[in-house]
Amino acid sequence: RRRNNLKDFLKQNYRFGKVRIKKDKINKESTKLIFFIPTILLLYLILLPILILFTSPLFLIPLLFYIVYIIFNSIYISIKNKDILSIFLIPIIILSMHLSYGFGLLSYLIKRN
Repeated sequence: RRRNNLKDFLKQNYRFGKVRIKKDKINKESTKLIFFIPTILLLYLILLPILILFTSPLFLIPLLFYIVYIIFNSIYISIKNKDILSIFLIPIIILSMHLSYGFGLLSYLIKRN
């Protein structure tokens, strides 16, 4: 079901992340690695300042790839929907969507153990 505002959309994504593993267990499927990528992104962003401070700035490379990914997707979606002004909102929505899903999955994994 389509959500009318960002808050409800992010709650929905959080819940999707939270029930992802449960759903796969019920359907007797193994959870694919792709569903863990938002959680990995969340943990990466949390640990990034420590990684850079105590190790190497090379840890910024995945973040740069992610930023390029978001920029290209924002351009594509803006052109596809013929709404050039949305190019400024789409990166925020994409990042928020990934982080809320990742946080939902992570919260399930933490509570499960």
